[in-house]
Amino acid sequence: MSELVSNGVQIYQFPTDDDSVAEINSTMNALLPFAVVGSTDFVRVGNKMVRARQYPWGTVM
Repeated sequence: MSELVSNGVQIYQFPTDDDSVAEINSTMNALLPFAVVGSTDFVRVGNKMVRARQYPWGTVM
């Protein structure tokens, strides 16, 4: 985990502002990431080019 942090790898944080899911989402946030996604392709996100994977359902960066 420290290697991910030291390399600036962003980890998705499940939202905790909805009381109906706050407890389970807090638990999920405490777990290690499910997967690390990498890419050699660049995709435009807003006005910025980033390494990401483009899928029909969205972009994973």
